[in-house]
Amino acid sequence: MLIALDLEDVVLDVGCGEGLGIERAAEIAALGKVCGIETSETLLAAARARNHDAIESGYVELHHGGSANLPWPDATFNKVFAVNSPRDWPQPVVSLSEMRRVMQSGGNAAIIVQPPWRTSREDVRNLAELWAHRLDEAGFHEVRFGILGVGRASVAAVTGIA
Repeated sequence: MLIALDLEDVVLDVGCGEGLGIERAAEIAALGKVCGIETSETLLAAARARNHDAIESGYVELHHGGSANLPWPDATFNKVFAVNSPRDWPQPVVSLSEMRRVMQSGGNAAIIVQPPWRTSREDVRNLAELWAHRLDEAGFHEVRFGILGVGRASVAAVTGIA
């Protein structure tokens, strides 16, 4: 992960899909809380099934909804991440600003975006720069970006501090 998770972290996965990131985060932040939000009812159902026991135990919470209107109060989370879902955000800076709103001051955010297959390394770098600019525009600081290799593909990776 681009952000290190700790035992008592309060974590949000924006666009949690089938809940794999939720599952992994909950294994680490076992004394904290892990929340997710997903626009697809089908994917959310899969995430709920995957994380059933953790949901029943009360340390995982999943919601149906989008990135531009998160249902949590200000300063709820100290770690927030989004993997691939940012590709589908109609207003990226609005969604990033909303992520920033629900984060505690000094909290860590990570965005990972996998471009289409066979995208050049230069295009992936440009994508990472674009997302870094968007995080900066949304009020994050200490924004950093890079390219990560995942199998034979490259992904744009960006981090920032709330």
